[in-house]
Parts: sequence; C-alpha cells; structure tokens
Amino acid sequence: SFIKNSIKVNNVDKKKIVIVDYYNLVFRILHNKPDEAYLEEVEFLEWKMDLLQSLNKMASDFRPDKLIIAIDAGNYWRKNYYSEYKANREKIRNASIINFKAFFSVLTSYTEELKNLFTNVCFLNVATCEADDIIAVLTKYTHKEDEIICISTDRDMYQLLKYPNYQQWNPIKKQYIECLDPENY
Repeated sequence: SFIKNSIKVNNVDKKKIVIVDYYNLVFRILHNKPDEAYLEEVEFLEWKMDLLQSLNKMASDFRPDKLIIAIDAGNYWRKNYYSEYKANREKIRNASIINFKAFFSVLTSYTEELKNLFTNVCFLNVATCEADDIIAVLTKYTHKEDEIICISTDRDMYQLLKYPNYQQWNPIKKQYIECLDPENY
C-alpha cells in the first residue's frame, strides 16, 4: 500500500496521482538493449524483469496515493479520421529482428499477470483510446483537484502542462518537463 501524501488545499484533500504511460515504458525498456539481445529470447524474461523493476521504482520514488497505468487500446479512434495514423510502425516492426508477434503475445499475458500481482494499482485502458487520451481526461476532469505526475517521454502530452495540477516526468533525463507554451504545443 502506498504512503499517503495528501495535503489540504482549500479544505479539499489533494492526492498525488502518478500515471504511467504504459506503452511508452514498455517500448523504452524493449529498445533499451540492442535488438540482438532478444533474438533467442522467446519469453522476454529480461524485459519482464526490467519492466517490473521500473514499476516498483516509480512507486518507491514517487510514493503516490494512487498509481494508474494508462494502456493504449489497439484500435485507435484517430484511424477513423486518418487511415494512415501510425501506419509506419508496422513497417518498422516488420524490419526489426525482434519477433514482435511473440513479443505482443508475451506483453498481453504479462500485463494480465501484473494486474493480478498489483491489486492496489489501477490498470486503465479504454476501447479505441490511447494512453494520451486517458491521461488527458484524468488530468482535466477526473483528478483536476489532485496533483498529477505523468511518467512519459511522449511530447504529445506537453500540451497538458497548461493545467496547474499536471507535471510530466521524463524518466530518461530524470527531470520534469518544461514547456514554454503548452497551449500552442
């Protein structure tokens, strides 16, 4: 169970909510090693260990009242408006020496294992939505009175820095993101 970090703001309990952009984390870890590291790796055991350690470190470092894992859905609503949305990703994966078919199978089952293991963590995915969409709704509407710390390197979410309750932590640079004009980003 996470340590409480609530503070009173205008007689309202303000909670620390840490939201992890799950696929951003998943692929950052996967691509952290040379592709050759996964040639013989059918179960991606080292990746699983690294992912688990990363999630534990985030919980330990940030000590949130609530940890939310925002997970992309596969069929994005944006494809209804722009059929080529993220079309290059499949080409890039097909050119990689990583067996992505095997990886996605492992990712799906391991994510379910993590959900069962971390019963005090909210794993959230919404049909046709990306993690960005989920994080934006949580920031703007659901947790607008709380302190939000998003852990991601995704620049798309810089626009959320216009909300006073939102901060974005870049885990590679180990610093909070600063954006001069998030409104226009």
